[in-house]
Amino acid sequence: MALKRASTDKGAQIGLSRATLAGPFAAYRELVGVDASGEPSGGVNENARKLMGGDLVDSSNLKAILQAPEKLTQRLNDAGITAFLDAQADPDNFIVYDTLEQRGHLTAHTSLAQFFDPDVVVRADGSPDYVGWSRAQSSGANTTRMTR
Repeated sequence: MALKRASTDKGAQIGLSRATLAGPFAAYRELVGVDASGEPSGGVNENARKLMGGDLVDSSNLKAILQAPEKLTQRLNDAGITAFLDAQADPDNFIVYDTLEQRGHLTAHTSLAQFFDPDVVVRADGSPDYVGWSRAQSSGANTTRMTR
């Protein structure tokens, strides 16, 4: 499904396979999960997702997303995506995941990874600065709350 949408930089849709990962998509080989025979197993990471046409979901407009959050998982399901990782989960977006779950539309296995901005939460000596982190939170800085 989604793997079949992989296209070259010239727009030719050739899909992800053992052959294309050895040929035109060789630069992405380490970013695509494969099975024992070298065929893609469904994991597509980092910049390799651009092979399928870029981001599947534009999360820049939270207000619009909240009007119909089920469209997010619908789009993922339509592309054959059954699991995803939000690698830099922002607490301001948790409401989307909560709403999807409450409405029974969180249909993909979902993992959220917290992000702590090292410029905010680490002192010069490398130790955690939770007080500075708390101040940044109360000032509205884009950092992740520790409670959830």
